[in-house]
Amino acid sequence: MKMNIVKLLVWSFLLNTSWSLAQKTNTGPYVENHGAVWKVENNTIPLKKDFEYKVVFDITTTSNDHGVKNKNIDSAARLYNMLGQNEVAKNSIHVALVIHSSASKDVMNNQWYKSKYNINNPNTGIISELIAAGADVIFCGQSSFTRKMPKENLIKGVDLSLSALTSLVEYQSEGCQLIKY
Repeated sequence: MKMNIVKLLVWSFLLNTSWSLAQKTNTGPYVENHGAVWKVENNTIPLKKDFEYKVVFDITTTSNDHGVKNKNIDSAARLYNMLGQNEVAKNSIHVALVIHSSASKDVMNNQWYKSKYNINNPNTGIISELIAAGADVIFCGQSSFTRKMPKENLIKGVDLSLSALTSLVEYQSEGCQLIKY
């Protein structure tokens, strides 16, 4: 009897391990090279497909390693791809990223970034792909001056606002749900 229970536990462990190892994350369809997500089947809370997903990400933190992509920016790509992989139309997804504080460096172009850190900005690709997918990427004007990061050095397509504070209020007043990082 003991041996049967042990065998059952071992087989259960092996089956669960092989199933989880067989699964992998996938990017796309809206942000092709970033925002990898898991496929979740048989979820008990159904995804609303006839819904306007309106989100504003408040991004203030980043990695201390200048060669690592900002995982919080990647979360916006993950949202696009999660919804897209579950048949939510791109025109039903409205995303804004308001970037300030220590994350400010992540919206600077490669020329500026390389002059400071001797490496290309690892966030250039993801920010460009998010903008192409329809996201608004906003850099705080107050952070621009405080951190001496002028508008001329922004990644192409990143907008400069008066402040993160005003942008967050405006997006939330337009019905965007706040996700704070």
